Amino acid sequence: MIPRVAIFGPESTGKTRLAEMLAAHFHAPLVAEYAREFWDGHGIITLEDIPGIAREQWRREDELAAQASRLLVCDTEALTTVLWSDLLYGTCPGDIRRGAE
Repeated sequence: MIPRVAIFGPESTGKTRLAEMLAAHFHAPLVAEYAREFWDGHGIITLEDIPGIAREQWRREDELAAQASRLLVCDTEALTTVLWSDLLYGTCPGDIRRGAE
C-alpha cells in the first residue's frame, strides 16, 4: 500500500499550495479536493451531496494511488468532509463517518 499524506486545516491557509509543493518535491501524484470542484460547479452543497462527494474523493485517491510509485499527496481527506457536514448540517451520513475513521 502506498503511503498517503493528507493536508488538514482551516480554509484559506495554504493547504493546496503546500500539497502542490509536496507533490512536486517528492515527484508524487496530487489528489485535488473534489468538494471544491463540486462547489465551483454547483454553487451549493447539500447534506444529500455529502456521500457522493466523499465517495468521489476516495475514488480519485484510489485511482492515483494505483499509479503512485512511493507516495500520494492529498489536498484533503475524508475527515474534512465529516467535519464540514457536522458543522453545516449537524450530522454526517454514518457510512461516510465510518469511512473517515
